[in-house]
Amino acid sequence: MIGAVLALLVVVVGATTIIVRGKLHYRPGHSLAGLAFQLSILLVFAVLVGATILFRRRSNYHKRLMLLACVSILMPAIIRIPLRFIEASALVGFALIDLCVLACVGVDTVRNRRLHPAFGWGALLIIASQPLSFLFGATPVWARFATWLLT
Repeated sequence: MIGAVLALLVVVVGATTIIVRGKLHYRPGHSLAGLAFQLSILLVFAVLVGATILFRRRSNYHKRLMLLACVSILMPAIIRIPLRFIEASALVGFALIDLCVLACVGVDTVRNRRLHPAFGWGALLIIASQPLSFLFGATPVWARFATWLLT
């Protein structure tokens, strides 16, 4: 229960921080796709933690989903690593997150000789959310919502 409360706090404090920081740096006419991506990281984390709570009695699912939840929120830490190739592009950050996810999935699949459904669906969620968040972030619907959120 304490872990679930802490995860909820991560989502609430994270969303609040993203929105407050967005308000400080908001400039009309600038792209708000980055805001969509940042909030999507929290959404993916929340979905994975929610699934973890649902599967808390099935340790083989629970452990794998918790690992993916932790990896899913590594992007802010990775992009702060002071290496030029990481700072150069957000795509490098995506690739490093995807590499971490695929490494976890690969090691587990080789060890158990099959892809576990928790890793399959969780990895798909993380990897698919990255480009989808930027695609959604470029829509007029998101622009109106994000402008309302930041003003």
